[in-house]
Amino acid sequence: MLVAVKDIKPNPFRSLDRYPIDRAKVEFLKESIESTGFWENVVAREKDGVVELAYGHHRLIALKEALGPNAKVEIIIKDLDDETMIKIMARENMTEWGTSATVEQETVRAVVLAYAEGKIELPKVPKDTHKTVIRYAPRFAVGNEDALGRLHPYTPATLGRFLGWTNTRNRGERGVVEEADRKVIRTLDTLAALAEGIFSEKQFDGIGTKMAGAAVEETKHAEEIAKQAGKSDKEVKRIKQRVGYEILKRARSGGIGYKDAPNIRHKILKEEVGPRKAIPDINDFVKRLASDLRGILTTGDPLLVRLTEAEKFVDDIRDKPKRMLCEALDAVIGQSQKHKARFATSRALVARK
Repeated sequence: MLVAVKDIKPNPFRSLDRYPIDRAKVEFLKESIESTGFWENVVAREKDGVVELAYGHHRLIALKEALGPNAKVEIIIKDLDDETMIKIMARENMTEWGTSATVEQETVRAVVLAYAEGKIELPKVPKDTHKTVIRYAPRFAVGNEDALGRLHPYTPATLGRFLGWTNTRNRGERGVVEEADRKVIRTLDTLAALAEGIFSEKQFDGIGTKMAGAAVEETKHAEEIAKQAGKSDKEVKRIKQRVGYEILKRARSGGIGYKDAPNIRHKILKEEVGPRKAIPDINDFVKRLASDLRGILTTGDPLLVRLTEAEKFVDDIRDKPKRMLCEALDAVIGQSQKHKARFATSRALVARK
């Protein structure tokens, strides 16, 4: 289909205000177009008389600059639905920008908002998913179901499966820390912090995924400590903003890596709330804690003995007591995952995986 360059619109799910442009790539494409012509390998769709680009946004800019807006080029038109368009956009983002925090934020934001508007469907959230994992579009934080009811539930795992960012293999949602790609969790938490006003989008320019995740995680730790110190909500937010700002500012200048982020938080909190009263010999304390936890529901534990005995008569147990036992086990799992998430998503463990 022959189309004037000025009439080719970008992918409707791409935010041009947030999408970064690689000028070196644009200049390379312009030189290629001027020397060898335009290669007809750009795919678009026609919707309501408008030609919408599926991918190739750098090429579109290069075409406008090299040939002018009135030039006509041949475009491959395909019948693409919204889900396909948004998946193509996500794939193009990751191919061109890799681990850019800003691009990942744009990608995840586009999917969550499109889901909230009913333009796409995400995989269903399993019924037994714990509430501490569920989020509700168009929001990015955990909880906060929308005013009309739980209309748009999702989890990092269902979002990751839609985008192809996770290796989850239908093993449930409770193991979200192990199964959902950490990139999805970090990005959602960053978007939640942006919505809260802790960061501005500009602060993440040039920042990688891990560094962005570290900055957000440290603001969470700062929030807990500031609240424990009796700070007001206004003071807590200011302290979180200060921690996030300082970490990203120093990261952008190359002064620190993501492993150094806790040191920035410690320094600021020392100034804001004073020295903390630490648990003596914290590493030995945690080792003993881990050993005690391993003793729960392991061989010889009284609870395990009782559970094993009850399992022998599982077919004779009425539905109500059986349901009560399952709910109790769910509560144990949910609490375990909630605490585990804090440890398993630490920078050192994430870097190792």
